[in-house]
Amino acid sequence: MIYQYSCSSCKDIWGTIYYGIGMMYPISKVDNRLFGCYDCGEVFERNINKKFNRCPQCKKKPKELVFHKEDEFGFTERIESEINCPSCKTENLIIEDVGCWD
Repeated sequence: MIYQYSCSSCKDIWGTIYYGIGMMYPISKVDNRLFGCYDCGEVFERNINKKFNRCPQCKKKPKELVFHKEDEFGFTERIESEINCPSCKTENLIIEDVGCWD
């Protein structure tokens, strides 16, 4: 899926993420997730199958920003709305579904 994220308090926290795996996953091994660094306030996309998943700014270990909840069948389609922004530390990170990348 393609998501846009932004913080209602911080005007410099915004962007687009190509989340999850695509149709080429068996070959590419790309599984993108959204991460936040609570040390320097960065929000960014990373492939969780790479060994070096560090913040591009400060190189510290970031925290994955989990915004899906699984339903009873194991699908992750529900977006969680109360996510702490790594920059201002408030529950103002907004994530919107804008499309599919396959």
